[in-house]
Amino acid sequence: MYYGNGGDLIMPNILVVSSVAFLTGAPAVFGISLPTIGAMAGTIIGLAALLWFVSGGRPQAGLPPLLNGGAIAGFILLCALTGSWGWIPGM
Repeated sequence: MYYGNGGDLIMPNILVVSSVAFLTGAPAVFGISLPTIGAMAGTIIGLAALLWFVSGGRPQAGLPPLLNGGAIAGFILLCALTGSWGWIPGM
């Protein structure tokens, strides 16, 4: 049986909620900006990688490199693809 604590669920989703609240002017699908969708997809991909490691008998500290890293990478990738850099001060 595999389980994670609350931080494994909450921390990556802080970026998702923050991008919904503060990212303006980005292209959107069904009212959700593409960088937000990238952060959600990155979190899920990071979770899949973490579960792959754990199911192979190699426990990992998954929050920093996999879950948070996936969320950040997905967000940055979709910001780059859509040119949504308005969240950076001075840009």
